[in-house]
Amino acid sequence: MANRMIWLLPLLLLACAPYRGFYREGVSVTRLNADLTDCEVSGVNRVPPNTQIRTTPIEVLPPRRVCSRDGLHCRLIGGDIVGGETYTYDANAGLRARVISQCMAARGYSPVEIPMCSPEAQRDSGGRVPATLPPLGPNVCAVRVQGGGVGFLTTG
Repeated sequence: MANRMIWLLPLLLLACAPYRGFYREGVSVTRLNADLTDCEVSGVNRVPPNTQIRTTPIEVLPPRRVCSRDGLHCRLIGGDIVGGETYTYDANAGLRARVISQCMAARGYSPVEIPMCSPEAQRDSGGRVPATLPPLGPNVCAVRVQGGGVGFLTTG
C-alpha cells in the first residue's frame, strides 16, 4: 500500500501543477499541438541531444565510537560510503528549449503559465473543452484532456 502511495503522489502533484507552455488566442488546440511538435522536431534537429554521464562525489563517513555510560563497553558504528551514483543529463537541453521557444514565437505564440481549473469549473463545463484557445485573461484555466493533452476553459 505504501509503495502505491509513493507513485501516486507525483501524479497528484502533476494534476495541480499549472500549464506551462505556449498560447495564441484564437488558435485551435490541434494547431497549437502541431506547431509545438514541428518546433520540437526542429529543435532536436538543430540542437541534438548531448548526453553526458556524471558521477556524484564519493564521501567516506568515518565510523564513530559509542560507549556505554560507564565507558567500559564501546563499539564502532557507521563508517559508510555515500555518493558515487551515476546519472545522465542532456547538456544541450537548455539551448534546445530556447530554440523551441524562438520557433514558437516566430509562429505568434507567447510563453504562459495558466492555473489548472478547479474541479468545479471542470464539472460546470460538462467535459466540453473549446476547440480554440479563448482570449487570455484571469478567468482562463487549463484542464487535462483524454490522451494527455491540455485544453482551456473560460470560467465565470
